[in-house]
Amino acid sequence: MLSSILPMPLFIAKKVYSAMSKFFLRLLGFILLLSTMGLATCQSVLKAAPVSAAAGFQSR
Repeated sequence: MLSSILPMPLFIAKKVYSAMSKFFLRLLGFILLLSTMGLATCQSVLKAAPVSAAAGFQSR
């Protein structure tokens, strides 16, 4: 078991770090979800064409 190998303060720090990293990963996922939904809403409201690399090279 990991707790028998690591000293107690280091083991607690590793558990806290693991919990914090899970929290930040979930927070990052939530922010990405909101930004994707926001961009999709903006495009549908403005009736904009999807953004692509080729769109900049088209003549108007």
